[in-house]
Amino acid sequence: MTRTSTPPQQATESGLRPDCLPFSDVFAQSIATIAPTVGPALTIALVHESAGAGTWLTYVIATAAMLLVAASINVFASRSASPGALSDVVAQGLGPRAGVVAAWALCLAYLFTAMAVACGFANFMDVLLAPVTGPLPVFWELACVGIACVCACRDVRLSTGLMLALEIGSLTAIVALAVIVVLTRGTLVDPAQLELRDVTPGGVMFGLVLATLSFVGFESATTLGHEARDPLRTIPRAVTTSTLFSGVFYVIMSYVEVLGFSFLPRAMHASPAPLDELAAAAGVGILGAAISVGAAVSMFACTLACINAVSRIIYAMARQAIVHESYGRTHDRAATPHVAAMVASVVIALATTAVSLTGVTPLDGFATFGSLGTYGFLIVYVLVSVAAPRYLARRGELKAWNVLCSALAVAMMAMPFAATVGLPLPGSPFPVPAYPYDVLPYAFVLLLAAASAWSLARPRGW
Repeated sequence: MTRTSTPPQQATESGLRPDCLPFSDVFAQSIATIAPTVGPALTIALVHESAGAGTWLTYVIATAAMLLVAASINVFASRSASPGALSDVVAQGLGPRAGVVAAWALCLAYLFTAMAVACGFANFMDVLLAPVTGPLPVFWELACVGIACVCACRDVRLSTGLMLALEIGSLTAIVALAVIVVLTRGTLVDPAQLELRDVTPGGVMFGLVLATLSFVGFESATTLGHEARDPLRTIPRAVTTSTLFSGVFYVIMSYVEVLGFSFLPRAMHASPAPLDELAAAAGVGILGAAISVGAAVSMFACTLACINAVSRIIYAMARQAIVHESYGRTHDRAATPHVAAMVASVVIALATTAVSLTGVTPLDGFATFGSLGTYGFLIVYVLVSVAAPRYLARRGELKAWNVLCSALAVAMMAMPFAATVGLPLPGSPFPVPAYPYDVLPYAFVLLLAAASAWSLARPRGW
């Protein structure tokens, strides 16, 4: 069966600028949303709090799970392209109502992830400038979201090119620090990590929630379906390549960071800037400061990438009458979904500001919003993995490999859910998490159910 890209006239009618993004820009969208700099700078330390010496193993499992999900996503991405991204493919495999649920899950996931990284941006700006300005989390969050909104409303190639350039600079500095840490320690061998000392299944599974957060957004290249050149080739390549690149990077960096902190007095998860401490201990404090700048910049790039992605999802939802049609307008000159981008930015700004004003630290805001975002992505990944074999079966293309990939992906996505909900039984490998993480899954499901029910109850074409 011949696979062809979206017809040019269809792309033009979408209101978005067609055929304008080469592979590098599509890849940049996924990489910037993943924000691999954020992993070593912050997320790995949070995973270590529960997974301990098994942090590297947690990332191995997360990488395998994401590659399985990527295989299911590419079942659709190699056959059709649209800005509706994964919600469209769920609708093709499981029906329109499931597509509405997926659309809202993905929309909420990107919104919460943007809130998380805006908090992360504020955290690193305070690390850098608080000695001079004092802590200003609300100011930094609003600045991050506001500038990202302006960029998202302008030409899409400006956004993607800027994101890739910012991420490359940050990753280069982190790799340099990793080499210095290993040379300073004089060995790559860490018996505690290799023997998985004091590692528990529950700790690894709970760590998977935040480890999954390190990858979420790898599928965001699919939101550029009308704007990518040869989307049926470039988008699947971007999805797989960004996942594999980030996974290898996370596994190596998690091992090196845990090795480096094994010689330091403070636990890694207690540090607001782990790479700064490693750099100072290795005698290259100036590199640590540069990495903190890079981490802040990466957080900004991720905020921009999330706004890019969620604006296109809201735009597609408007064209499908899931939300009001006014959200489906595009800018006359820039051909970007500027209305959706501005609405999303206002929601992100209000949420982060409200949380900061209640006294929640940016680091806690990052972890809380990040967990909420992860639940949305996990739900969508499960729906896509279930939809893929049904979609292929209807086309007469189903193979045993597709069923196996889907089953393994669903099983691996279920493990973080089990860990976050917990089993209140004596000796359970999945104890109930501490507050607020014990209520976050239920809060997300209630929010998703309310939004989906509201859209399904609205008359079509309202």
